[in-house]
Amino acid sequence: MLVVNYLAGERIGFMLELGNWNFAIGFALMISGLLMTMKWR
Repeated sequence: MLVVNYLAGERIGFMLELGNWNFAIGFALMISGLLMTMKWR
């Protein structure tokens, strides 16, 4: 999400509307991925 925001954020309409919420969504995805790796066996 963060990489797409930096590379093509100006071209994607809904990412422009989200604005700085893109960073919150990106960090939430990273944290959820980290938490999922802790429960993996």
